[in-house]
Amino acid sequence: MHIDLFRVTEKTRIDVEVTVHFINEEKCPGLKRGGVLNVVRHVVELNCPAGAIPESIEADLSGLDIGDSIHISAIPLPKGVTSTITDRDFTVATLQFARRADAGSRRRRCDPGRAGSHQPEERRRVVIRRDISGAYNQRSRVRLR
Repeated sequence: MHIDLFRVTEKTRIDVEVTVHFINEEKCPGLKRGGVLNVVRHVVELNCPAGAIPESIEADLSGLDIGDSIHISAIPLPKGVTSTITDRDFTVATLQFARRADAGSRRRRCDPGRAGSHQPEERRRVVIRRDISGAYNQRSRVRLR
């Protein structure tokens, strides 16, 4: 493990990587219809005062449908905190259709006329969420401005 220590004042602005958490999955029509959340950025780099480093930021999924995207502008940031990427409104996550198995192999597995065939497996919604706050120290990568 490597740790850099800096002496800063409360008002010194620093760049830190902060974890993105997704909330209100149960209120998301796209996930209810079988879509999956494709997380493009698990962490975002923010510029903030040293005395007000957020533990995480929250992206709200309520009301999003399949094909919608969550951009950094849609995520409320604490007062005095800005994204370090300022030239574009980058994508944090997208809601996509679930991938399907190869149509031919699915037909062979589920064909009732074939001996030994069985009913199609129940399709479940799978949401991939990776909380890396325990495995990654978000404050270990700090740059002074």
